[in-house]
Amino acid sequence: MGAVSHFSDLVQYFLVPVGVLAVAYGFNEQFRLKFSSGSDFYVFFVSLDFNAIIVYSAYKGRINPLFANDYLPVFVLLAVLGLVLLSITLTTQKRLDEWRSGTITVYPFGRVVGCWLATIVLIPTHLFIFFGR
Repeated sequence: MGAVSHFSDLVQYFLVPVGVLAVAYGFNEQFRLKFSSGSDFYVFFVSLDFNAIIVYSAYKGRINPLFANDYLPVFVLLAVLGLVLLSITLTTQKRLDEWRSGTITVYPFGRVVGCWLATIVLIPTHLFIFFGR
């Protein structure tokens, strides 16, 4: 029964929101990642972390036991990190928009790659903290 519970948590908190983001990207034709910094994912991460802080009692016993004793510091750290990365992705998105409009001539390659690498790291990090055993 425990595995089914974890799977339903995974679907509820990760697969559905990430799926909605993917569908939204598809409808907006933004799957060409060179035109996006991934800021939508950071809004998702920060809201998830704030929710975990606010609804402390609901999640305390359900997260990875390795982090249960340090629950609040872990999620506060993740929320702060998410806010910092969100600000970086928003400024990167602004530069991408300026590049697309011709205001600047140099593509912000390093920033775009950095944003997507951070996204790729934060997704499994959140999954491990929430659902790892």
